[in-house]
Amino acid sequence: MEVIGVDPRDQTWEVDPPKYRVYFHSDSGVSDEYELAGVDIDAVMAWAHINRADRTFVVYACVPDGESNVGLVRLAGYDPNDPDAKDRTPDPFPLPTVLAVDEERFTAVADPDQPGAWHLTWDTGPNPGYGYTTRRSDHQWANTTDLISGARSFLAEIDPQTGYLAD
Repeated sequence: MEVIGVDPRDQTWEVDPPKYRVYFHSDSGVSDEYELAGVDIDAVMAWAHINRADRTFVVYACVPDGESNVGLVRLAGYDPNDPDAKDRTPDPFPLPTVLAVDEERFTAVADPDQPGAWHLTWDTGPNPGYGYTTRRSDHQWANTTDLISGARSFLAEIDPQTGYLAD
């Protein structure tokens, strides 16, 4: 990452309010495209993560050219149809998420210092702050289905008397 200071007086125009496009890509090559308006980038990223299922996604800012054409500026993700994109574009960093696991609730937070690692806190458990960490060996981010499965395995090992993992 390169960070430099700027002089905001060099700006000559802006688009307000912006529109965004989110393109979801499945492993089979199918894509679904959506345009979102009236929201900020945080809401767009949250929506994309919630609706991604087992798909990758790309988020773009729409930039009108003053006529009827729209250009796109990639903000996050990569196009899996571009064979070189994966090598030059990091995976989007996942947002914290709340998981409903049967009658329990967990908060899952990705660890920026350990690619593929999630810290899960058992929010409805009897011991505040108690949970566990999981990490994929390929350093890829686990999807929601995998996180829920891991939380179920964690709960199956809990001692009902103590609320902690059984010895």
